[in-house]
Amino acid sequence: MVDELDRPRPAVAWSLLLGLALAKLGIHVLSSTLTYGYMTDELYYLDCANHLAWGYVDHPPLSVALLAVVRLTIGDSLVALRLVPALAGAVTVALVGLMARELGGGRIAQGLAGLAAVVAPVYLGIDAFYSMNAFEPPLWAFAAYLLLRLENGAPPRLWLLVGAVIGLGLLN
Repeated sequence: MVDELDRPRPAVAWSLLLGLALAKLGIHVLSSTLTYGYMTDELYYLDCANHLAWGYVDHPPLSVALLAVVRLTIGDSLVALRLVPALAGAVTVALVGLMARELGGGRIAQGLAGLAAVVAPVYLGIDAFYSMNAFEPPLWAFAAYLLLRLENGAPPRLWLLVGAVIGLGLLN
């Protein structure tokens, strides 16, 4: 009888997870200009990016600071603005699949978990426009993934990364 802890973990379904993440990215990039233009919150975030501060009353600083970097590098067109939450959604898809692996799931489980993250209505909604909400799922999913890795025997120095990711999550 093989002990549960002696059983090797399943391999990561990298090509499947990458394909799902790219599909998620493609969905949002292709549909980013099908709406009526900028959402009012996006215009507000663009204005806040002109006046960076750590003490915003109505939102945390991380997403606005990231938007300032986006504006400096790729501009503030509607496609450029919505590319960032689309990338965040793609990262979430990959992390959900990796969490399925850490929980003992094989390629099918990883694929189904990733597919569920692609089609989940809440993720389809918040990844479609720029807001601080788009960055919460990947940050907290990454923290959860790291905690699962620690539970499965990863080196304790990984706690430093957990602290950094949680710190970023709190800044968002």
